[in-house]
Order: sequence, then C-alpha cells, then structure tokens
Amino acid sequence: MTHGPGGPAPARPAGPGGGPDKPDRRLGTAVALAVALLLAAYAAVVVYSQPHVGGERVSYTAFLNLVRAGSVQSAEVLDVDSYVVGSYARPDGTSARFSTPLLKESRDTAVDLITRAEVPLTIDQQNGKRAAALFSFLLPTMVLAVLFLYLILSHRRGTGLFGISSGARRFAGTGEKVGFGDVAGQDDAVAELREVTDFLADPSRFAALGAVAPKGVLLAGPPGCGKTLLARAVAGEAQAAFFSLAASDLVEMYVGVGAARVRDLFVQAREAAPAIVFIDEIDSLGARRAGSALSGDSEREQTVNQILVELDGFAAGGAVVVMAATNRPDLLDPALVRPGRFDRLVNVTLPDRAGRRAVLELHARGKPLAPDLDFEAAAGLTQGFSGADLANVLNEAALLAARRRQPAVTMALVEEAVDRAVLGISSRGTVLTDGERRRVAWHEAGHAVLALALKGTAHVPHKLTIVPRGATLGRCVFAAGHDRVLESRSELADEMVVGLGGWLAEDLVFGEPSSAGSTDLARVGRLARRMVSELGMGQGGLGASVLATGDHAGDHAGGWAPSDEVRRRFDEEAMAVVEGARARAADLLARSRPALDRVAEALLARETLTLGELVELTSTTPLAEHRPRPAGGPAGGIEGEADRSTTAGPGR
Repeated sequence: MTHGPGGPAPARPAGPGGGPDKPDRRLGTAVALAVALLLAAYAAVVVYSQPHVGGERVSYTAFLNLVRAGSVQSAEVLDVDSYVVGSYARPDGTSARFSTPLLKESRDTAVDLITRAEVPLTIDQQNGKRAAALFSFLLPTMVLAVLFLYLILSHRRGTGLFGISSGARRFAGTGEKVGFGDVAGQDDAVAELREVTDFLADPSRFAALGAVAPKGVLLAGPPGCGKTLLARAVAGEAQAAFFSLAASDLVEMYVGVGAARVRDLFVQAREAAPAIVFIDEIDSLGARRAGSALSGDSEREQTVNQILVELDGFAAGGAVVVMAATNRPDLLDPALVRPGRFDRLVNVTLPDRAGRRAVLELHARGKPLAPDLDFEAAAGLTQGFSGADLANVLNEAALLAARRRQPAVTMALVEEAVDRAVLGISSRGTVLTDGERRRVAWHEAGHAVLALALKGTAHVPHKLTIVPRGATLGRCVFAAGHDRVLESRSELADEMVVGLGGWLAEDLVFGEPSSAGSTDLARVGRLARRMVSELGMGQGGLGASVLATGDHAGDHAGGWAPSDEVRRRFDEEAMAVVEGARARAADLLARSRPALDRVAEALLARETLTLGELVELTSTTPLAEHRPRPAGGPAGGIEGEADRSTTAGPGR
C-alpha cells in the first residue's frame, strides 16, 4: 500500500465550544437524567404506597368474632390502607398480632364495634400516604412533560428523534489507507488530482499565492474505471477524512430530507477537515432541471440547491473538497458544473495497453503466478476492459486454478478467464451434429484464413475454437499489435472482409450459408452504415454523407433530418461498400481454398488452434508486429463468431 507522508493523521479537536453537536448531547443527557430521576421517584412512591402490615392475616368475619369474644387487646385503623391491625389473646394465654382488610363501607361499623367492646383504639389517617397518592399522579405527568419538551426542542434544532443523518460512510485517517500507488492505468487522472492532494495537505501554500483550489472535482468515465478508488487515493495521500455516499441516498419521498442530509454531511466534513466528500452517481441527483419543477421533483431540486449552496461556501468551513463521480457528465445541470462549483473535470477513461498491463500487475499481487504468464500479452487480450473487468479476469483465473488444483495462475487460465468474461462459461452440454460441427469449423476457418491473407489488416487471429461458449458455437479471437486510435478506410474495409469470411466460407463449401453468421452480418452492416453516414468513406467519396451527423436513421444535429432521397443514397452507398467487401472476400477464399480446408479439418480434430498453428497450416507469415508471443498474443477488435441463434445474435 502507498500512503501519504507523515503517517496517520492526528485526532483533531472539535470546533469552538466543543462542536455544534455538544449542546444537543448535553440536552439529551439532561433529559435522560431527569426522566431517570422521575421514574426512580415514582417507583419509590409506588413502593411506599403499598400497605405495610404484619401479623396474622385474619378475615373480617374472624375479626368481628374476636371482638365479640373480648379477645382483642388493642386495635389501630389505617385509613388509606383500609386495614385494622392490633393484638389479640390466644386460648393458651399468649398474645399475637393480626391484620384485617377493611372495606370502606364497613369502616364505621368496625370502629363502632371496637369502641363498644372497650378495646383501646387508635386511628391513623396516614397523611403521608395521601401525599404519596398525589405524587403517584404527578410524577408520570412530569415524565410526559419532560419528553414533550424534549421533542419540541429537538424539532426546532433538527436533532434527536427529528435529526436527519446524511448516512455517509466515513473512512478516517487511520488504519489501512489507499494511495496513488494503489491506482494503476490512470496516470493522467492521477496527475490532475495531485493538485487537490497538495491543497488538502498544505492549504497555506495556495493561500500565500492568492490561489483558490477547486471546490468540486467531477470524475467522469465508464463504470469500473476506478473513480471511487481515485477519490479514496486523494484522501489517503492528503491524510484527509473521506466521506462517501451515493446520490440516491440523499433523496427521499419527504420534501426537505435530502437538503437536511446535505447540511449534516457538510457539518461532519467541516468538523473533520481536511476532508473529502465523495458523491457517487451524481447524475441520478443532479440531472438537468426543467423550467418549472413538478411536485415529484421538488425534493430532488431542493437537495441539488443545498449542494450548490454548500459549494458556494455560504457556510464557510475548513479545507473540504467535494468529489463526485458520473458515467454521464452530459446529463448534469449546468449550475453544477460551472466555475466555482464542480469546476474541475477529470476524465477517467478505459486504460490503454500499458495501463491494462499495470492494472493486471497490480491485481496479481499476492497471487502465485506461473512463469509463462505474460502480462503484455494479457493486456493485449483485454482491449476495451475496465479496471474492474481486469480485476475480475485475474480473480476468475485464480478461481480456475484453485478448482483444478493447479499451484499457480497460468497464461492459459488467464485466456480462459477472458473468454468467460466476454462470452460466459463453456457449453460442453451443447450437442451438435457432425454436419453442424463441420459448418462451424469452416465458418471460423473462413475468418482466420482471410485475416491471415490480408497482410495489411490491423488484426490477426490469436485463437480459433469451436468449443461452444455462451451464445456462440465457435469463436475467432483477433489480436491487434497495439491499441489503435484511428482507422483508415482500407483498414475498416479489411475488417468487413474478415467479418464476411465465415458466411462466405459456408456458402463456398456447403453451397449455402446458415444462421451461424447472423452476428457477423449485423456487425458488418453497422460498420458499413457508419463508414457512409459518419465517416464519409462511401464508394462515392464524401457526397451526401457530409451532411449527416450521427446515425443516418434520424438523430442529427440542429434538428436536420435527411430526405428520402438522401436516405436512399446512404443505403446505396452502404450496399456498395458491403458488396465490395463481399467480392474481395469471395475472391480471397476461392484462392485460399486449400488452406481453408486444412484449417477446418485441424479445427475439427483439435477444437482449438493458436496463431502459431494457424500460420503453420496456412504457410502464411503475419506482420512482424503480429507474430505470436511465446505465451500467446493480444486480442481485441472485430471478432468472428458462429452464432447459435437464427436472428442477429448477441455481439460481444
């Protein structure tokens, strides 16, 4: 792990006066103490109010008989308890204590009987217990009054039962931390974020120059590229507290709750400053607002407004930087991304080849690796993968190694993990007839032979297989020497030729194609329409395509839509492009028929062929940049697949 300088961040004292939440804590403590004392007093009153009489318990009838017999020696009437207690003489001459409950209606009768029997009598009015009876009513009322007062004060302060917590998870400046050393494949984003780290670590240096650090940093990029990891790395490098929550956590059905949560979040962040506040998926909250908010959107808009207020700094605090992540920055409200708010946009893109290698090496730490594992080749196999995808590939390879009781992760396991990530698990249960297997073999061989025959193509076959996997019955994995940023018309045309190779190989060998080529045909059609309507690469040059912006089906800038005549020309141009690619592919396949048959027969026997085996079977030498590596070559770009569906099958 890479940590920021200076070791763990020291504990920071609360703000002046013990922090904003100390009065609330004192109020809660005082209320709890008062309620406890009142309840204890009420319990004492209840115990005191109970009758405390001793002696032998006798019935009222037995007591009257004792009085009439002259056995009662003394008596005392307890008014509140409604008891008669005293002593009486037993037949053996000894004395004993007695107690008798009285009904209120029989009190006067008992007193009159005792008096006429000339028994010494006293009457205890129990004034103390009369007062206790009053307190037994007042004390519960006082408890309710204290609780009601607490609820009123809590409601006014927004604390206690009425307090609304932001729900943010806090990662303090102690324990295991994440630094820029734990981030790979995002060098440009890391370079941009170092400025934020420097500001949080030493804000006085910026203040001395009159510079204002960005208040908000927006991390924009595809899912799985490490936006949350980058935010945590900034906090770790700057020894700052890190508060993380999703934008959806701020919005509830009750209006005002989201704004209260935002206030609570920034109060916590300012107390812990320097701090990072990270809001994930902010586009779910900060999408463009309409001219007039509907009732259902008022809660979301109030929450957004509170975030804007906090970013504007009306409630001044310490060194707090707000970071947010989104997959769709184009959906955000302009008020959020203007200068002074989220004024720093950091693009977190899919890693390039070097970045993918760095990510793979990072996630390979702690895993036993076989000597044949080539990270450079693995990086080529995973073109278009995000950091999360790459982590999953290595984890899947480790799981496969454990399942097969292998001591280390090999290159073959990594390649299989890539296949599982792209297409799913292998479908050994799929039963094909001999005729179907032959069709699939020649279909995939057609892709491979054409790719090797086109010396100038940007992709060469890395692996050929007819093992069913996911929705595909076979697959030709193509490899690129390096990540390509631009592609010329000839390179795109070559991709179309290779894409049509499977369909045409079936037609050449079996006299008709099958549904196995549906995915390839759909991909070639999309590429042809794009070449004509977006890139101006039709057979007739720019022509009408210069007028189109976007898909020629109707999404155009400025509200312009092509006429029926322009659409017809688009279709004709696209058909001409496809027809040119078909003619080239058919001619190459006819001239390469012996190599095609050798590859297909070998594929039927072995099920999987590598680039080296393909080169040996076709007697073709690929370009230097595409020559096979000892552990396999990189993959990416267009892929030929034999689809099991009867319609356009799922692409990659």
